Amino acid sequence: VELTVDLIMKLKPESFLDIGVGSGKWGMIFREYTDIWQGRTLKEEWKAQIDGIEIFGPMIQDHQRAMYKRVFVGNAFTLIDELHSYDFVWAFDLLGTFEKHKGFEMIKKMREKTGMLLAVWQTLNQKAPTKSQTHNPYEAINSTWTLSDFAESDFRYYNIYDTPEGGKEMLAIYTEEDLSGMGFSEF
Repeated sequence: VELTVDLIMKLKPESFLDIGVGSGKWGMIFREYTDIWQGRTLKEEWKAQIDGIEIFGPMIQDHQRAMYKRVFVGNAFTLIDELHSYDFVWAFDLLGTFEKHKGFEMIKKMREKTGMLLAVWQTLNQKAPTKSQTHNPYEAINSTWTLSDFAESDFRYYNIYDTPEGGKEMLAIYTEEDLSGMGFSEF
């Protein structure tokens, strides 16, 4: 969370696309560190455009509708083609839900919609295929992703994190912005 907040504070993006809204945590973080920290605490004062895509409609509750300007329910792979460009595109554990070749296509689609920064959080080296462990059937894992997959896709920066279960997760960044000094490794 800290590095994502640092990115928001450094780059000051005005529009966000959150792909895979889930619980809505990232929309709330984006809203807090754009509008609310600028003193725009009332919804009618908000300036940041925060949109989300969620494939599993039952996940969308009132609190997500309150934080996001728009939440699109459907498959991000096709919906993203209909949307405008955003300063900051965010995808959390999304790529593993696609077959590998579609995941690479999705990276290209997300980059095309990125005006400033694309941030992808991905669990590395997941066992695939694996059925969903939740009520959401779209959380099934269909592909395994590695650090080299992101290097081949022209991502520029990354950080790797250990999980409590002994796994690895990665935040990969695609941007033309200079993020040196922010604690990222470079590809």
